[in-house]
Amino acid sequence: MDAERALPAAGPRPLEPGLRALLLASHDIAGRLEEAAGAGTSVALLGGDGPPLGHPEGRLPLADWNARAVPELPDEAFAPAPGDPSDAGALAAASGDGLRVLRAGRVLVQAGSGVGSLRGAQTPVTDPVSAALLDGGRSAVFPALPGWSARDCALRAVAEHRSWLAAQAPRLYGNDRSLGLLLTAARAALFLESLDGERPSLALTAAATAGALGGQEAVDGLADLTECHGGKRPADPQVLAALRTVVEALPPYAGTLS
Repeated sequence: MDAERALPAAGPRPLEPGLRALLLASHDIAGRLEEAAGAGTSVALLGGDGPPLGHPEGRLPLADWNARAVPELPDEAFAPAPGDPSDAGALAAASGDGLRVLRAGRVLVQAGSGVGSLRGAQTPVTDPVSAALLDGGRSAVFPALPGWSARDCALRAVAEHRSWLAAQAPRLYGNDRSLGLLLTAARAALFLESLDGERPSLALTAAATAGALGGQEAVDGLADLTECHGGKRPADPQVLAALRTVVEALPPYAGTLS
């Protein structure tokens, strides 16, 4: 191609205009979701006062869809970050130390090394727990929308944990992940059961889950998880077996794992 017909070289493209456009579009989507959300279900949040296991003070429990249904390890956590999510500098500053959340009105932007699949931008409809905790609340309103309602969220979390429980050998892997997943499986089951009662509730942390589950098996499981968290040592096989027996006997799992 001769010089007269060559296309001009692209110039620099500032990031902020694109970020502002994405934020405006996200606000519009969030508003439409809120209009469709209906009255929803108020769910009490248990265990939001202390720091999540393995995290420093100032971190809040992360109990979004991912953490409830396909957790990495309990407890997952996030921290509020200053700045506007349409500011590239604010996003960059929030990206280096765990999961941080920048908020602009209806939009919550998750940034940092902990961001994974199905995470990035949220709203109080799609992540009511994080939005409530950022506001200092002790309850979260799950919308009356398919897939995001409290019952649909609880059913999906139970289904994911049921699949994991059914796939594991009876002795489980002897590590902190197995202990943690037993407690998140219990959390999912207790969340679902609570929706049939007068006070729906969701445990935010391993400690809150053990408290809601009750019994010596839960106490021992939490203590062993605390001691072996982060791979410090193998989990106690007797503690694992005892806790698994209790979890598998919970009504949402009972009789479904064989």
